Amino acid sequence: MEKMILGLERKIENCASKERVKLEEVVEDFQSQCYGLCGVDNLALQKTCGQSSVNGKYSCEKALDGIKDNFMHTKDGYNNHGVYFGEAYPYWWVDLGKNCKVKRVKIYNRTHCCGERLHDLEITIGKTLSNMKFYARFTGPASPGQVLNMNCKIPTAARYVKLMIMDRSVHNWLHVSEVEVFAD
Repeated sequence: MEKMILGLERKIENCASKERVKLEEVVEDFQSQCYGLCGVDNLALQKTCGQSSVNGKYSCEKALDGIKDNFMHTKDGYNNHGVYFGEAYPYWWVDLGKNCKVKRVKIYNRTHCCGERLHDLEITIGKTLSNMKFYARFTGPASPGQVLNMNCKIPTAARYVKLMIMDRSVHNWLHVSEVEVFAD
């Protein structure tokens, strides 16, 4: 009889252990779906990014390295007539790695030069790069070293954050020193 009881107890413990693991997986999945596992630190730091064009060594990663004296920069150059130009609708984006409730995007403008180039900036967020929604807009122009704190009244689930200058003229350059993203 004792062997039967011990055997039943082991079966119960095994079942309970398996159910505990299943329950933990369900809770983790639920928390992930509720976007509560993103943390309070800068979610964009050293994440994957991209931009519409690259200007030499000023790649998208410069805006995610935690250093505020350098910057990312979209293309620039001179055309055949000696006119200095950039591009229409230059953009930059970051992949946070998972969906998070984005509450605040903090943008540090380039400090030493050309701060006024940051204008007509639209920030969009989304779960994919092909399905972005409006988050905030900065008309500008900004000044060198200006810090933009773009807050969201209702935190919105997103994996991607994108900055774009909404101007079709080819005389646009997007360059920022740092972009930080914070969750709820």
